[in-house]
Amino acid sequence: MTVKILTVFALVLHLSLPAQDTVAVRALFTSSPVQNQPSFLAFTATLSKERSRLQWSVSGNEQVDRFEVEKSRDGRSFKLAALVFGTDLAATGHYWFLDSGKGKKAQYRIRLLAKDGTVLQSQTIITE
Repeated sequence: MTVKILTVFALVLHLSLPAQDTVAVRALFTSSPVQNQPSFLAFTATLSKERSRLQWSVSGNEQVDRFEVEKSRDGRSFKLAALVFGTDLAATGHYWFLDSGKGKKAQYRIRLLAKDGTVLQSQTIITE
């Protein structure tokens, strides 16, 4: 199993939209990908009163088997919140997940499991 380390070049961007009471958090990634190897391009989380919406994009999408979306309330104990399967489409893949967090602060991270056994982990994003 190969674990790939990613370098973060832009970490957090907060946007407040008072009319909708929404906060967005964003992490952008760079890496030195091997051709057709998957890597994270972006990961965002938007929190509203009713739910958290996570969106992410990856390059090398055809090599992705699945994503494990993990959630934590305390930043130490992460539990599986969702399993999202890859689409097998070539090039860049775009994915999303809605979590019924009821507007509570949470931390999310995503584990990418590639078809060749490679495992990548995103940065942790905090919704507040």
